Amino acid sequence: MIQFLVPIGILGTKLLVNDSVAEGITDGISKAKFEVERKITQALVATFLNISINIILLVLAIYILPMLSDKDAVIYTICSVYFGSIIYGVYRVIENLPLMFKFIFEYKLNLEGYIYDEIYKEVRKKAGCKINNMNFISRALNDMFGRSASSIAYSISRSTTNIVIKKVTSVAVILAIIFFVYVVVFRVMVAPVLIESTTELNVFQAALYPLLYTVDYFFNVNILSWLI
Repeated sequence: MIQFLVPIGILGTKLLVNDSVAEGITDGISKAKFEVERKITQALVATFLNISINIILLVLAIYILPMLSDKDAVIYTICSVYFGSIIYGVYRVIENLPLMFKFIFEYKLNLEGYIYDEIYKEVRKKAGCKINNMNFISRALNDMFGRSASSIAYSISRSTTNIVIKKVTSVAVILAIIFFVYVVVFRVMVAPVLIESTTELNVFQAALYPLLYTVDYFFNVNILSWLI
């Protein structure tokens, strides 16, 4: 059970970050008028922070921890980071399963349609509450000369859906960039260390192996014999 303390600690840190820091960052980068925009933005920011935490921990494990401890501690820390990420990912998938099913099966991955409907429902509810809270005379005048809650929701949804999509897309692009960095970190820094722990190759050899193998494959040479 002791070996699970670090992964559980990493999981707890990520959940804390998601519940507090991600919410604060979302408030800072997006003055969201609609709940759907806020939810999507916060989910993207939380994912960004999750990946960023992984990158920081992996860099520390590979470059700092060897100065303070042995190789077994480095491998344990790396595995703890990934194990914590697996638990965190499963938890978030289960938590958002109803929304995922709705988006996949009801909206057929149509982001524009999903955002439009969510904005429409939210605006219609708010407009309906305001109309219902009017006094008798004001409500009567609104019925004769004003607009219904549905009409207000329709016009606002049409005019703002694309704006919300652009805002969400900009955050998604940043997330894609940090994810690419995460993949590079794994490929260049983490994979060689893990390979070294299970093979006779050192970190340098493990990093060069796929590159030299590719050269051998396409040019029918045997450079790998120099490496191994």
